[in-house]
Amino acid sequence: MTRSETRTDDGQLILRARLGASLRQLREQAGITPAAAGRHIDRSASVISRIETGRQPAQVSYARSLAVLYGAPERSDELADLAERGNKRAWWFAYGAE
Repeated sequence: MTRSETRTDDGQLILRARLGASLRQLREQAGITPAAAGRHIDRSASVISRIETGRQPAQVSYARSLAVLYGAPERSDELADLAERGNKRAWWFAYGAE
């Protein structure tokens, strides 16, 4: 388990996994490579891979931009919400458990 995984709430991991699976499905349906998606948000293909597997949180702007790129602008609010909720710190971080 990596340091970032030990500092993440299980709920956040689930949200990141849901977001990643949705983004991967949309990307594949659109026929876009991870490299092309990465270039679209000024990141590498490996960042796209980590977002799609839930290992890395996605910025809200990435979720919105990728939804548009993948031809699903109607899903941008849904995906942005998943990204935002997946990035929130668990309640106990406010109490110095960091």
